[in-house]
Amino acid sequence: TLRNLDEIDDIVGLGNSAVHIISPSQTNHTSVAPTKPAEIAWLMSFPNSGTTYVIKFIQEGAGRRPGTNYLREANKIGKVPIYEDQPQGPFWMSHKENKPSPGEYVLTKTHCGGYVIPKEKNMDRTANGRFVWECAMAKINDGISTAYPVKHVKKAVHLIRDPFANIVARFNNHFKDQKKDVQDKFQIDEYNRDKKGFWEFCANLDKYFEQMKREFLSEHQISLMEHVPCSGEFILYVIWHNNAFKTTKMLDLDVMILHYDSFETKYEQTSDDLFDFLGYTNGVNKLEFVTGKTYDDHFTPKQRIKAKEVLKALASEQT
Repeated sequence: TLRNLDEIDDIVGLGNSAVHIISPSQTNHTSVAPTKPAEIAWLMSFPNSGTTYVIKFIQEGAGRRPGTNYLREANKIGKVPIYEDQPQGPFWMSHKENKPSPGEYVLTKTHCGGYVIPKEKNMDRTANGRFVWECAMAKINDGISTAYPVKHVKKAVHLIRDPFANIVARFNNHFKDQKKDVQDKFQIDEYNRDKKGFWEFCANLDKYFEQMKREFLSEHQISLMEHVPCSGEFILYVIWHNNAFKTTKMLDLDVMILHYDSFETKYEQTSDDLFDFLGYTNGVNKLEFVTGKTYDDHFTPKQRIKAKEVLKALASEQT
């Protein structure tokens, strides 16, 4: 199994690309021998699958401080690394809650990679170790990214949301982005934030997925997905989860599969299981779950049937 970035570096072979490991000596932070810290549990999620609620659940329900790979979130409290000898991350997301104690785990947000329009043909990002890199990366200025050693990563919470709700939520999230662009392809404000706008948006977005569909789908599957809105997003969704399962196995992580809708259907059991998995036993309260939108009207029954058939065909055994 891969337990440090030296091994991953050998496998990925990124050379002099825009991905760099920054040592403590290259930063303004001073390296000190840390006390025995809490270890990391990655919160691995395809974007817009309920991460915001889970993080809030940990903050307000457990009173524990979460972590993040993303500097835009860490900058809110001054970009404070969780480990003093790892200035490249991960970072604390907040400072109000208690730090998890040794024996507990810092739930740390990561979306890894492979959730945008692909630039390469090989979508199995685990074969060369790239997905591991992406799960441990934080972007800094000028397009440079840092990756932290995975030695502290011992567990993973693999968050899964209904794919139909997840994909519509991704559409809605573009309206919150200040840039308002969709993967540097077109502007989201060209569309209304409703079912009609979603279908028009998907028709435009799917133009950029034609090559990927030919790579991954049979002629029968292509015909099935022809009239499914955002069919390319469904492919990204299932391949992302395939890669996530492969990566946690590669790193030999202890994994909890967390279905987002289980907070609605079996709240008590889900919250207890998550707290137990993270080792949170003291100061635990329950945070109310507000049922989110399901966007049932954004897909017809026939579209759902066709999409499910293709998702099952592309999914790994674990997925």
